[in-house]
Amino acid sequence: LCTKLGKVTVAFNDAIENTGEGSQLHAVRIGDSAFYGCKSLSAVTLTENVTGIGSSCFSGCTSLGALDLPERVTYLGGCMLQGTSVSRITVPKNMTKAYYDGNYNGPFAGALDLKEVVFEEGMTKIPAYMCSSRSYTSNIERVVIPASVKTIGVDAFYNCDGLVSVDLGNVEEIGTYAFYSCDSLKEVTIPKSVSTVGDSAFALCTKLGKVTVAFNDAIEKIEDRKSVV
Repeated sequence: LCTKLGKVTVAFNDAIENTGEGSQLHAVRIGDSAFYGCKSLSAVTLTENVTGIGSSCFSGCTSLGALDLPERVTYLGGCMLQGTSVSRITVPKNMTKAYYDGNYNGPFAGALDLKEVVFEEGMTKIPAYMCSSRSYTSNIERVVIPASVKTIGVDAFYNCDGLVSVDLGNVEEIGTYAFYSCDSLKEVTIPKSVSTVGDSAFALCTKLGKVTVAFNDAIEKIEDRKSVV
């Protein structure tokens, strides 16, 4: 509750650490609620040392209108942007885990000004619970899924009420409850690359009026027999 804190800069540390997996750049993880309630905080600069951001880290930072996530970030905590003014964010390709609070609230839950989420080219899986928002209204209207993404994780867009449309690109697997209760979603095209649509993936999408499953004419050989998949 440093209410007058206006700017945070995490200095770059070029030290090389030896780990069990080899040498790597010094890593920094910012803890839970680290800047909670810093209402005057309007500028945050994070260096490539930062690999994780804890739950509610910037919650209540009402003056924070933008946040650039470093390339090395692999973990984001639940409700980390709750109550901020961030309207657009890019999720780096190395992101692998999104924490949720047990009530289906992921990193962007409670970020009422957040309208657009862009997943960086090179990402292969959108983590489970990434945009999930059960306890808060989600105003995310647009998500950009690059061609590199093959899997959408469980509950990834759970209860994203503002999401009107989504381009699934080259996705192969849509996880359970991935788009559950996306009330504004009106049309979905399942691309021919998809092989699995999980249970209740689009359940309770009350405005969903059209679903198209693209034809895939690829021939697979199964036990010496050929069948169209």
